[in-house]
Amino acid sequence: MYDIFDQLLQRYNVTAYKVGKETGIASSTFTDWKNGKSSPKNEKLKLIADFFGVSVDYLSGNTNKVFCRDCGSWFNPLDSEDEKNHLRIHEKWEKAVVKFGFCWNYIRSDEMQLMYRKRLKDKNLPSDKAMHYLEELMKAEYSDLLRENDFNYYYDFNTFVSKQLWKHSVRDLVSQEVFKLLEDKYGINYDNDPTTTSIESTVEEEKTRYYINDETAKIAQEVFENGDLRLLFDASRNASPEDIRFAVEMLTRMKKKENFDD
Repeated sequence: MYDIFDQLLQRYNVTAYKVGKETGIASSTFTDWKNGKSSPKNEKLKLIADFFGVSVDYLSGNTNKVFCRDCGSWFNPLDSEDEKNHLRIHEKWEKAVVKFGFCWNYIRSDEMQLMYRKRLKDKNLPSDKAMHYLEELMKAEYSDLLRENDFNYYYDFNTFVSKQLWKHSVRDLVSQEVFKLLEDKYGINYDNDPTTTSIESTVEEEKTRYYINDETAKIAQEVFENGDLRLLFDASRNASPEDIRFAVEMLTRMKKKENFDD
């Protein structure tokens, strides 16, 4: 185990004295470790591992790879080619953060998706929390998209959200009130995406799935954007065919009466 520590000292051109000064570990601890008299306790191993940006498992010789919490790549810091590849990926990650504002590693992304999908099942959430949770969920999905496309993409996060809001799978996660807040903030983008992602189908595929043609999709959008019509649409979703026919017949009669009165 000390051999790995010694290799890290050489790799990063630092001394045990400097490590001890930065971590608060006494020099005698490193001397006893080197001479095989004793090994640092777990809490001290954690301090040493954090100093070098590695895990305790790596420092203990249980694995030869470390995980970069930023860019999400696994690499061996003592392997020059491996580290060179990591630095190349890390540089792309840094540029993505500057350009897009964030880019989560895949472990954090997976954790956030699980956590926020679970939280969004609570239908009594205040609107601001539900909106925040859905935005964080989409950040996780957008991070996946960036990593899958070499840390770059054709449009920013706001555009990504506006495209996701078209999808029924997203609408169903929150209430109509929260969805309206999101729509007001991001808008809804119906432009077809020329790329295919592994997150969900493209906008065009969603249109094909839910609407038989563009005219039907246009009518559906007009209904969705009209608050009164949307109320009727939502009310009809759980109604029987007989109830819907009755409602249509009643509205038709009212319209005829209105035209007659005019």
